[in-house]
Order: sequence, then C-alpha cells, then structure tokens
Amino acid sequence: MFFHIMPKNKSSGMVALLPAIILSSILLIVVVGVSQEFLSMLWRVSLAQDKSQSLIIARSCLRQTLAKRIQDTSYAGDETIQIFQYECVIKPFITENFVQDISVSVVVGDAKSLGKAVFNPLNKGFSDEGVF
Repeated sequence: MFFHIMPKNKSSGMVALLPAIILSSILLIVVVGVSQEFLSMLWRVSLAQDKSQSLIIARSCLRQTLAKRIQDTSYAGDETIQIFQYECVIKPFITENFVQDISVSVVVGDAKSLGKAVFNPLNKGFSDEGVF
C-alpha cells in the first residue's frame, strides 16, 4: 500500500508567502525613496559648495584683472587665466566715455559665477565691483 502525504490545505504556503512579498515590496519602496532623497540632498550640498567656490574664484579673478589693468594701460582683457585648477574667462573690455566695463566668468562643477566692475582709467579707480 502506498501512502501519499499531502498537506490538507494546498494554499497554506501561499498564504504565508503573500505577506512576506507585500512587506518586502513596501520595504523596497521606502528604501528607494529614502535613497533618492539622500542623493538629491547630496547633489544640492555639492551645488552649493560649487557655487560658493565659484564666487570666491570669480572675485579673485576680477581683482587680478583690475590689478593687471592698473599696471598695464593697454590691457583690454579677452583672455583666459588659471586660478587654482579653474579657468577664468576675462571678456574684452567695453570702453564707453573713458570708462571700461570689465566682466569675468568662472565655472566650478555645475555652478557659474560672473564678476563685473567699472574701471576709470583717468583716476585708476574702479567701482560697482560685484560677483554673482
């Protein structure tokens, strides 16, 4: 005689497995959501640091450009200089009524900063220095 042992309820294994699948799915959704928020926060912090650094470098570039202009009366910009490992683009000066508009730009990571100043060659003074 051959006895075949089978569980009385064939679906009892499925009933136990279903809550485990549901809980695993919920846990996966929560982990993915938290991970995305964490990565987003890291990106925002990185962008803020890049912006802060680009502002500092743009200010330094603008001051170097003004110093070079004061020393060399024929200097008119239109060049790229290195400040640390970053490039500062000095745009050609725009002269109007004996006053020169000086503009520089610096890119650090995903952040770009601009620097502007107005230079008066007659008294070698500058004003409206701004970095943004």
